[in-house]
Amino acid sequence: MPRSRRLAAKLLRVVRPTVAADPRRENLYIAIDAVAWAAAMILARAEDRDAFDFFTLALTQKLALVESSEIAS
Repeated sequence: MPRSRRLAAKLLRVVRPTVAADPRRENLYIAIDAVAWAAAMILARAEDRDAFDFFTLALTQKLALVESSEIAS
C-alpha cells in the first residue's frame, strides 16, 4: 500500500468517529472542515508553488475514483 493510502487510512480513523456518531449533514461538514484545515496547514507551509495545483488535481482524481467505484459496487 502506498504511503499516501496509509496516511489517508490514519486520517479516516480519526475523522470517522465524528461522522459515525451522528452522520447528519452538520457532522459531515465538521469532518470536511477539519480535513480542509489540515490541507490548508500543509499547503501554507509548502515551499512548492505547484502544491495547491497538485492538491486540486489529486482531490478531483480521488473523487472521480471513489464515485466510479461506488457506482460499480
